[in-house]
Amino acid sequence: YLLISVLKVISLLKKRAYLYTFSVSTPQGPQYNWSEIINQQPTTIIINHGLAHVIVEQGGNPVNNVNVYVFNESDSYLGINGNTGEDGHVEFELPAGSYKFRADYQGSQYWSEIETIVADQTTNVNIDLGGCLFTLTVTKGGTDYITGINVYAFTEGGSYLGLYDTTDENGQVTFTLSDGDYKFRADYLGYQFWTEVYTVPDTLSTILTIPHQDVIVIVQKNYLGNDTPLTGINVYLFTAGGSYLGQNQQIDENGQAIFSLPAQDYKFRADYLSQQYWSEIINQQPTTIIIHHGLAAINVNDGGNPLGGVNVYVFNSEGSYLGIHDQTDSAGDVSFELPVGDYKFRADYGGTQYWSEIETIVADETTNINIDIQTASQSFLDRPHHTLYDKKRIMLASLGNLKGILANTIITQIPGDEVYYYHNDHLGTPPKMTNSIGTIIWEADYLPFGKAMVDEDPDGDEVDVTNNIRFPGQYYDKETELHYNRFRYYNEQTGRYLMIDPFAFGFGDGSNVYLYVDANPIRYKDILGLFKICTPWIDLEGEEELVSSYTEWRFAGSIEQGFGPNMSVQCHWRKVREEYIQTLVTPTRWCLDTKCADKIKKEQKLPYYKSGIREKTIDYITTPAKWIPTGDGISSFYICDPRYRSPFFRYPEDFPQ
Repeated sequence: YLLISVLKVISLLKKRAYLYTFSVSTPQGPQYNWSEIINQQPTTIIINHGLAHVIVEQGGNPVNNVNVYVFNESDSYLGINGNTGEDGHVEFELPAGSYKFRADYQGSQYWSEIETIVADQTTNVNIDLGGCLFTLTVTKGGTDYITGINVYAFTEGGSYLGLYDTTDENGQVTFTLSDGDYKFRADYLGYQFWTEVYTVPDTLSTILTIPHQDVIVIVQKNYLGNDTPLTGINVYLFTAGGSYLGQNQQIDENGQAIFSLPAQDYKFRADYLSQQYWSEIINQQPTTIIIHHGLAAINVNDGGNPLGGVNVYVFNSEGSYLGIHDQTDSAGDVSFELPVGDYKFRADYGGTQYWSEIETIVADETTNINIDIQTASQSFLDRPHHTLYDKKRIMLASLGNLKGILANTIITQIPGDEVYYYHNDHLGTPPKMTNSIGTIIWEADYLPFGKAMVDEDPDGDEVDVTNNIRFPGQYYDKETELHYNRFRYYNEQTGRYLMIDPFAFGFGDGSNVYLYVDANPIRYKDILGLFKICTPWIDLEGEEELVSSYTEWRFAGSIEQGFGPNMSVQCHWRKVREEYIQTLVTPTRWCLDTKCADKIKKEQKLPYYKSGIREKTIDYITTPAKWIPTGDGISSFYICDPRYRSPFFRYPEDFPQ
């Protein structure tokens, strides 16, 4: 930084020479470096420098990344600074003169003596930060140490020093501190606990005591005014604001869970039968979570005739099995005491599963549920499991008094909804799920026929995520270990269905009607649980009598919409055609009428065509199935009912009409 001053200017008019004198003020102070007197000739001012080699140490050890500032001997900052390296050293090239150096570390300032920098020489400058090891022990009291929590170091004024440590098995953390005043903060169970201010080196160790008290959490079932302890339920600890603290206990045989807690505000959540029940906010006092119950009285019958010995299973309204089941007695009756909420019930009889409607259980009331297998036998066809969670509902009948209103207002303490995303393979099978920030929260490895090795907590946060979606169209039933596949149930262990296709009657071709996707689950998927039907293409040249003999066209099932032979959209029927189809040479073209086919044949100059045979064939095919393949080529091609679909093949309904 050179400040060039013109001290004297002599102006000689009328082409007289200009006479200048220059001086340079150097950073170390008012010392000036003069040039010689010149008269229109160039001149040079030489400023001789030396090297200041600054060494910053603490207890004889170099200290890295410390800011060092350069001052003149009058304590004026010269705008020069640098950071020490791993060896604790930093260097400055300075004009010969006297300087002071300051190191800023852990909120304090450490000065050197006045040092003289000599031209062309290296001057070592030592700055000792002083200080030593400081040990803090965190305890609940006595030798009941608190381990595994973070402790942070601050200046007396509360500025964070960038230093923290985690308590060891003795509840201790150690900091290397320079001389100065400090305080410390321990972050524990959702709250911050501070020490007093301590002066180093006057104090080199201290204890932070966080008093605790055992808090008892009781979970009880209440039905008809009777309280009964519930055991085996997981209870989770939260801050008053709803942040989970990573601690949970299981209710013991006495109906209690015990937490050791400091004097702060907390609340608890009991997870029971896929529902969450919250306690009030407490501060070291015991609390009780009451779960109000009602009675589900179920009768299983066949047109009014009671069915005994039938297994009945309990599900929530979204279709998740709750781990509860029992058998009907000789009168076909079975009952369950359940928390207030919505449920579905499934009776397994004769190899078929029969579902109830969604039933609402009200506190202290009996809900009668009738499962008649004559009227419920097809309920599994038109009520697939929904994968969208529509949030918990409050039953109006439970709000009949103040107690009911208070019991349901706890819903406002439930944390916000979580959104999960499926990541599917080429078939649509989900090997992974992620949350809204991209963390994998569920994943599975699949064997070829769908057996899944599931990890419900891959992120290790001790929160299991359940996903029952498997192969496309399949929903996993944990109780039976089978897959609900719309029209049939599938066993992943054997790669087979448990029953034949309900529409696949009278094949007589020796096919294995229990087989899954023609034993090729790597390429194909079956969203409906139906069996394929294949009919060979037939060369009808001169076979008018054969065409006319097909007066009955047997229904072969449907695709995705509707049921039965009255289906009016996208039906597939057994049928024959009068020409070959070219599929492996050029893309197949599809038409809805003969005019389209005629046009394509004329454009492509195809040799084989008889309009009479074509029209006769079309007459036997229902309107939704009038997809006419055009082209010629391979005579051994088979057309299959594509109710299970390959992602590598396009079907007629994929094309616009």
